[in-house]
Amino acid sequence: MSSSQKLLCLCICSSRPEGVNVHSFVHFFTLASASFNVHIVTPEGQPMYFVNMDEESSKWVTDFRTKQLAKEQILETISPKRYDALILPSCPGALYDLASSNKLGEILESFVEDQKPICACGYGVSGLLAAKRDREQSWAFKGYSMTAPCLGECIKLSIFAKVPLIPSDAIMENGGHYSEATEEGLHVIIDRHLITGQNDKSSLLAAQNLLIMASTRHTQKQKQPQRQ
Repeated sequence: MSSSQKLLCLCICSSRPEGVNVHSFVHFFTLASASFNVHIVTPEGQPMYFVNMDEESSKWVTDFRTKQLAKEQILETISPKRYDALILPSCPGALYDLASSNKLGEILESFVEDQKPICACGYGVSGLLAAKRDREQSWAFKGYSMTAPCLGECIKLSIFAKVPLIPSDAIMENGGHYSEATEEGLHVIIDRHLITGQNDKSSLLAAQNLLIMASTRHTQKQKQPQRQ
């Protein structure tokens, strides 16, 4: 499929120093870029900080940074109607910036309205909380089934003592249906157009399901009769 024929996918990441999990990002970006034109977006277009790097992933990031598509776009300028799918990789930093982002909330609400595929994994799931911008507003994902890092996984974070929220608690407090597997276990939940993975290890399976969902949705749209 040529670049001009590919669907458009938003990959929204944190720009906080708490970072983006490199392994989750690599899985999502590698799979998604084969089928989508992927736009990487951060708050104010600030650079991503990758965490949990090893020698192999460090080489991958060095090569990735040389490519034009690696340039972060500005979250606040994004028009959600242009895009066919949305990815929130595992980002511990999302607990601090994406979870309370008004612009991300607007984007997510647009995706929910249009029932477009959304895939969030690990701490990226906390970004879904942005789709409730005040205490009086019902969460856009109220009633959805989803997963996120369990408490045992959160406790292992070096920043745990300072985190502003626990994803599992926040999901349930806002009316979501939360479930978890064992620590570091592979666990993905699909509810309507939302795909969530519990942790970094679930990123690959979550990304594979996103590709299937987006492709199926696109095929179904093409089969629909054109309005006169």
